[in-house]
Amino acid sequence: MRRLISLATVTLTITQYTTDDSLTHIDIYQVASPGGISSQENRILDWTYRDHDDKVFGAVKGKSRWVKLVGIDDHEFLKEGYDDLEGEHVQGYVESKNGGWTVDQVPYQAYYLP
Repeated sequence: MRRLISLATVTLTITQYTTDDSLTHIDIYQVASPGGISSQENRILDWTYRDHDDKVFGAVKGKSRWVKLVGIDDHEFLKEGYDDLEGEHVQGYVESKNGGWTVDQVPYQAYYLP
């Protein structure tokens, strides 16, 4: 499966908006070509766990938030490559429910944690 994914062209459609309750939403629609395999991932930046059944990664739970990198102490690697530590960035944290892996990321970088 990973070999097939590495050969695919992935197109992302990303929509960001704020709801009446002042929460930022980021909706990501992905389509892989050839094959037209698609998935939808909806993130709400409130640092609340939500379940998601991903077609590639399986059952996961994740949370997202706005974060100032200067305030991250537990994973210093998330700050690497950024000049702006005071500005707000999106942090995503995902745990596999069955696979024993975790991802903590501040895009443009993603790190798999043991």
